[in-house]
Amino acid sequence: MAEIAEPEVPRRSLLRRVMLPALAVLCAGAGFGASYSGTVSPGAFLARKPAVAAPSWTHTELPRMTVPLAGGRDLHLAITLESPMAAAPALAADLPRIADSYNRFLANIDAAAFSRRGVLEIIREELLTRAQAISGAAVVEDILITEFAIQ
Repeated sequence: MAEIAEPEVPRRSLLRRVMLPALAVLCAGAGFGASYSGTVSPGAFLARKPAVAAPSWTHTELPRMTVPLAGGRDLHLAITLESPMAAAPALAADLPRIADSYNRFLANIDAAAFSRRGVLEIIREELLTRAQAISGAAVVEDILITEFAIQ
């Protein structure tokens, strides 16, 4: 019978066996030295919070509206307009015209329409369109309905 000889595995040299652990010890020592000297602070690095920029927009609240509906019911509505910070004075000057436009639009809605699905989204889009038509699309970016109740 022929004997099967195992292939010979070349042995690593002493330099290669020592290089990886020596490199790890060297890096750990450098990190400790930098932390100890105060050059790098891991605690400050972990506690650092990203800087938050000031918002470039503002919210302007319209006075709360109560609109009488058919059948003796009332619609209570509170609206906030979102605009760029620089456009806030122009928006404040247009608030009476915007509120008047909203009241005229809401008073002409049929009371049965409020029970339909999706009516709030339709009203929101119409109110945004009216505000942008009065003040301009660059002045009114968005509209937030903060209260919508029929009583």
